[in-house]
Amino acid sequence: ILITGERQLHLFGTWIVLILAVLFAMVYGLQCFSSEADQKTLDFILTRPLSPYLITGVKYLTGLAVLAGWINVFTGTVHLTLASLPLVEGMGPAWLLLIILTVHSISCCSGLLAKGLERLFGVTVMTGSLALLSYHLWSLVFDLIKANYFWFDIPLYQINFLKTILPVYLAGLCLATPLLLTVWFLHGRIPIYLFKPGRWLIGIWMATYLLTGAFHLLLAPPLWPDSTALSGDWHETGGIILSGPVQEDDSFRKPQPHQKIPCRITLAKLGRKSRPIYSGFNIQRPRFAPDGTRIAFAEDGIIKILNLKNNRLTIIGPGHTAAWSNDGDQLLCAESVPNSSTSRFYRFNLKTGKKSYLTERLFKLVDFTWNSRDNVIYYLGYRDELGFFNPQTQAIKEFRPGSDREKPLNYYGIISPTLIYVKELNQVIWGQVFEDELRIFGLDSSGTIKLLENLVSPRLKTAAPVIINNQFKAFIWQRIDGTFVLQATKYYSYKDDHHEHENGHEHGHETQPNSGHSSSPFSGYRH
Repeated sequence: ILITGERQLHLFGTWIVLILAVLFAMVYGLQCFSSEADQKTLDFILTRPLSPYLITGVKYLTGLAVLAGWINVFTGTVHLTLASLPLVEGMGPAWLLLIILTVHSISCCSGLLAKGLERLFGVTVMTGSLALLSYHLWSLVFDLIKANYFWFDIPLYQINFLKTILPVYLAGLCLATPLLLTVWFLHGRIPIYLFKPGRWLIGIWMATYLLTGAFHLLLAPPLWPDSTALSGDWHETGGIILSGPVQEDDSFRKPQPHQKIPCRITLAKLGRKSRPIYSGFNIQRPRFAPDGTRIAFAEDGIIKILNLKNNRLTIIGPGHTAAWSNDGDQLLCAESVPNSSTSRFYRFNLKTGKKSYLTERLFKLVDFTWNSRDNVIYYLGYRDELGFFNPQTQAIKEFRPGSDREKPLNYYGIISPTLIYVKELNQVIWGQVFEDELRIFGLDSSGTIKLLENLVSPRLKTAAPVIINNQFKAFIWQRIDGTFVLQATKYYSYKDDHHEHENGHEHGHETQPNSGHSSSPFSGYRH
């Protein structure tokens, strides 16, 4: 380097300098006590009227000063390309210096506790253990901040805490651990409960871990990031299920014939990380049963049911979408007609195992939901229309939006919203996201499509799933970085603010079209 005059080191040269720095830190750390331990002169030092803290401090600081001198020689001679290193997201180059200092302090302790190659083993194990523990604590905080903020929206004080304060604090604990272990050794290895600094250090480590875990539990996002999720469902007690390809694959939206794309279904509770519960090919539209104990989904053109309690899988029959009856005893399936873009309905009785087709009619539908109490099927078509079909009377009716503002976007070929039936409200609701705008629609008591929720944000991920609570209390939308945001519905907040009544006060509502049951409170819902 000195001969060529090339001072700017590229990635390979930067790695070489960092490896040399780690080796220097290890050498000068081991030299603190290794010679006394090998020559059996350690007892001679301890017979002098010197405190073990003073002995450890002088030895450690002397080695640290020499190490700092070498680091200054390297950094003053060449320029490292630290920005090109494959560091973990959120970590800065300062972490490299902290690791080097940790290796030096652990090597100082290892010079006392082992001999020969055992010292190298001790340095490796202790450094790896402390580094993993520190990284685990740091990553808990980093994941929590990143899941609640888009990266460039994170407040400056949190970025400073993440990049400076927390790493320095964890590095201090990592440096103190081997140094106090050295003092404890020089003290004659007294019982740890009699070694007050050791008790304090253990308590600080435990308090840090418990406090970080508590914040992680209390401030966790509603769902942890999942950039591959394409559809899902939310049950009040069952949890939240998401489905999508294992890896991001745009071809999943319009797969080629006989193309099998690996997919998975994940289950999560609010605030907890999701876990995979099923893996297969071309999985889409998972739906909770009314009791939340089972899910129905389509896998490669076959409708299946997964029992969440015992993981038992039941194959129903052909279909690309399914909906549960109100009591959960029957399943209504939409089966694709060969060489056609249409579908036909059949009903499967889960108790008897019998299958029966409802009608000879064919439908061009994206999704549907079923109100079995009133024997009504609501379906979304490819043109922005919401259809109503009564299998008993064979009546068909299409509902239209009340205004252009309340008109769903005609992108169902690309964006596939999920239609849900809210039993408590006797309402049909669905949502979609396109071009920085989220819309949730509902069918009001007059048979008119109304815009219930509207959110405009550049953070919205186009064509991402809108996960709506089965009681319409809240919905979850996805940002472009794959993280999720929970938001209370306007109806629910409006009801809390304006519908608090004494016990025994009842509301009278209009009647749902073609239904003999009470309708939704959306008739008086303002936007």
